[in-house]
Formats: sequence, C-alpha cells, structure tokens
Amino acid sequence: MLRKNWPNLVGAIFLLALAFLALAWWRTPKPLPPIEQTKILPQADIVITFSAPMQPESVLERLILVPPQPFEPTWENARTLHLHPQTAWPAGTRLQVGVGEGSRAAAWPHLPSLKTVTWEVAVSAPSLLYLWPSRDAPANIYRLQPAGGEVQQLTSDTTGITGYHASPDGQYIYYANVQGDLYVLDRSNGESRLLLDCGQDVCANPQVNPSGTQLAFERTPTDVPPQQAYPQVWLLPLDGGAPSPLEKRHSRQPQWSPTGWLSIYLPNKGIFQAYPPQGGAPLKWENQTGEKGAWQPDGSAFITPQLFSLPNAYLTESGTLLDTLVSHLLAYPTTGAPSEDWSEEQPVEDVYPAISPDGRYLAFARKYLDAQRWSLGRQLWLRDLQSGQTTMLTNTPSYSYTAFAWSPDGVQLAYLRANQDDFSLPPEIWIMNIAAGDKPLRLVIDGVAPQWIP
Repeated sequence: MLRKNWPNLVGAIFLLALAFLALAWWRTPKPLPPIEQTKILPQADIVITFSAPMQPESVLERLILVPPQPFEPTWENARTLHLHPQTAWPAGTRLQVGVGEGSRAAAWPHLPSLKTVTWEVAVSAPSLLYLWPSRDAPANIYRLQPAGGEVQQLTSDTTGITGYHASPDGQYIYYANVQGDLYVLDRSNGESRLLLDCGQDVCANPQVNPSGTQLAFERTPTDVPPQQAYPQVWLLPLDGGAPSPLEKRHSRQPQWSPTGWLSIYLPNKGIFQAYPPQGGAPLKWENQTGEKGAWQPDGSAFITPQLFSLPNAYLTESGTLLDTLVSHLLAYPTTGAPSEDWSEEQPVEDVYPAISPDGRYLAFARKYLDAQRWSLGRQLWLRDLQSGQTTMLTNTPSYSYTAFAWSPDGVQLAYLRANQDDFSLPPEIWIMNIAAGDKPLRLVIDGVAPQWIP
C-alpha cells in the first residue's frame, strides 16, 4: 500500500516544498521603486519603501547612490527610509538610487533580499515662475524651464492673481488673488488651498520667511473711510496660528533677508524698519522713496533707492550748472553704521536693486539725468561688489528694464523689458547668462513678475 502511494507522497512533498519556497520568496524583503518620486526638488528627501520591516544597518550597508552625495538617513518607520540631503541635490542631475542584495528583514527568519534593485531619480533644474497674461485676462502662475522651453500652468484662479512668493526650496508658492484672499500651492501634488480668507479686507503681496514658518503680507480694510483705507503689514504663522498685525499703522513692502531680517516701509514716517531675526528693537532708516530694495544674502545691509539733491549736477545748454534731484542706491548696514552711497556722485536715477545669491553682483536699472546721456527708458547695469566696477549691460533707450531675478546658482538673470515709446506693446520677460555673457533671450511675451525656484 505504501509502495503504491509513494509517487503521490513524493509529489505532495515536492508541491509542499514549492509552496514553501514560493512563500519564502514572497516574504523576501524587496525595495519598492517609487511610482511618484521619479522627479524631486533639490531640497526634498529621497524616500525608499520596503515590502517588509527591515534591519536598518543591513540596508544602509548596501545603499546605492550614484553619484555619491552627502545625506542624513532617517527611518520614518521600519519599512520607510528617508535620505535627507545635507546640501541640496545637484539641480538638473539624475541620481541612481537603490539597495543591493542581502539586506535583511527585521522579522525571523531574517530573510535577505535576493537581488539588487535600482531606479533613477531626476533632480529638477531651476525654473522660472511668472504671471501670465499681464493684460486683458485673469493672470495665473506659470512655470518655464528655460533649458528645454517646457511651460506648465500651475494655478487656475478665475479671478486672477495679483502677487506671489515661493518658499526657498520651491515646495510651496504663496499667492493672493484679485478677491484679496491668500492661497498656497503645494508643488508636490499640484493642489492649491485657501490659506487665509481675508473677508472684506484685501490681502496682497505675500512674502514667506526663509524657514517657511511665517508669511508677511499687506492687509487693507475696505469697510472704513477712504482716509483710513491704508495697508498694514501682518504676519501669519504657517503652523496654524492666527494672523496679527506687525504694525498697527500704515505700513507696506515686507521683505525678508535670507538670514531672517524683515524690512517694512512706513510711508507716514518716511522710514524703513528692519526687524532682527533674533528679536529685539527694529532698526530705522530714513528714506523718501519706499521703493522695493534688496538684502545682502548675509543680512549685513539693505540696499534701496534714496532721493536727494545733487549740487551742480545738470549742465544747461547755456552752460549753467543746476542742482538735480537724483535717485541713488544706498546701502544701510544692519550694524547701525552710516549708509553708503553705491551710485557715487552721478546725476542718475538708480532703482530696482537685486543682489546675486552669492552676494557678488548687484543688478539695477539706471537712467542718466544729464542732457547729454538722458534716455526714455532705464537700462540694466551690473555692479561687481568685490571690485566696485560697474558695467552697462543693455543699451536700448526706448525700453525700461525692471523686475530683476537671479537664478539660484547666480548664473542667469531674468528681467522684464517694456517699451516706453509705445505702451500698447506688452511687456516681455528676458533672460541673460551673466557668467557666459551670451546674447539675451526673450522667453515670454505679456508675462510679468519673474521669480526663480529650484
């Protein structure tokens, strides 16, 4: 009887062995290549998920990252590993990520992974945000990849967007719409959500701080007499706290430095106030223009236009010298030292300062005020802050250049060009490679407010 059933017994044992091997193979831990994380921002974590809880050391010993980059490993749980960049992943590169065979499961019998699994993660290159169109239709935020020309619409606000500001890592874009409410766009999922309903008030000009914890913005009441309908700078904690006014008086133009200084302008006082990142009493700088300025990347100074009379600066046709009202760029040190005139003794209107991320160059717009060199538009100039040398980069007298925006690597400068001789023509966004000195390239017609993101 046993001899007759022997083939069946062998077959059953064989099938049982196959089932056991299949179960063992099924329970073998495996890295799961990401479905959605094939492209990341330079500051984002690379996330590796496993099919089972893992022994952390066995995974880290077999981790693959090519080319090698410094990172901090953090386990969210026994199945999910985060690779956090110590410095940003190189923009525009492709990283080979994976785990070699032999990494072991945490549960008994501690089965090892049977094969090496790798995949590719693309790190996004710097791209340019802008509002389009600037006229005749609601403006929305668009993203342009200058290298390939790829354009992506990021928002679809039917009322139109009045202003926006991106977080330093490019993950979030804060914006105000025509109705006067504040929104935030999360680039990881492409979704916008209401951040603050300002009711009857009009909120505008959102500016997020470098750490992404606070949003400064202008808030203007509409249910008050006209003489009281002036903006005030407010702060909104981004951890869910309630908004509150920074100054309970007329104030505008909030600007953060990369190190956390916050400047605002008080029109009725004719001063800029700068709040230190560590708290304490604000610095005060007298200024008649209240124009948008630029912070030194290290927070050592704030640069903005200032008006004053320059003696004997204008030569008339009869040879008489007259005093001239000029606009010079002044640097206000945060040490409390006296301001420094960066325009020197020249009859010019210098405005719209923008400093490169490394603090090396200052881009600005200049118009000469003497009769011999006067032009209809303001031209783009560049000042080397190390050597002090100043260079004229454009020479098209009928056009004005504004809205200067440096790329994160400080190589490219985007700007707005507008025809001052024919206002029916739309503004244009151009780009110039400062390092290579290439010919400027027009990117967008009828766009405004360029801003780079990683």
